[in-house]
Amino acid sequence: MTLQTKELGYYYLDGSKNRYIFQDLNLTFEKGVFYSILGKSGSGKTTLLSLLSALDSPKEGEILLDGISLKVMGLASYRRNKIGIVFQNFNLIPYMTAVENVMVVMSVTDNQSNVSAKEYALNLLKSVEIDQTTAERLVSNLSGGEQQRVAIARSLATNCDIIIADEPTGNLDDDTAVGVIDIFRKLVDEENKCVIMVTHSQEIATKTDIIMYLNKGSINILKKKEVV
Repeated sequence: MTLQTKELGYYYLDGSKNRYIFQDLNLTFEKGVFYSILGKSGSGKTTLLSLLSALDSPKEGEILLDGISLKVMGLASYRRNKIGIVFQNFNLIPYMTAVENVMVVMSVTDNQSNVSAKEYALNLLKSVEIDQTTAERLVSNLSGGEQQRVAIARSLATNCDIIIADEPTGNLDDDTAVGVIDIFRKLVDEENKCVIMVTHSQEIATKTDIIMYLNKGSINILKKKEVV
């Protein structure tokens, strides 16, 4: 699995001029690697993540998954079957239980499991350290850390290779944040997932394999892990 951007550009119209956030970005993301994206407020981190998530479309260039343009693949199909998204504010359905939140995603993906939906969802929750008792509780009654773990399990419900996370530790205390990052680390190292995470924390970023710093429309690579 390879996710690539080619000559990627995004801008806003400012009067009669195009005001670029970034331009000509050529990036490659691979399975088995944990990426973090840093940058000052307004540098375009969330915009880049929105493009990689197919929640928005680039103004210039294209995004390819295994050499196929997302536009050709279909943005909805890509979101439904190829990626999982973890939001800073969890974006869970508050009147549903943890296991029901995971099962909702399973109901719309084309990647169906051979086991029952509830059993599969419970197994996903167990993998992020949510036991069955907690899984049966309304997510509105869970702690922030527990809700983020449910959100991670939900992102895995499509059986995808790519997890895209927007400030997943932004609303968590330090100890809980470390626990969430440890889950991502396990997914990369043991399940060969690709995790792409935007964060404002340089300390959190040091726990990833490749750090990308978005600044004045370009990306600088601050740390690299050799990808085999």
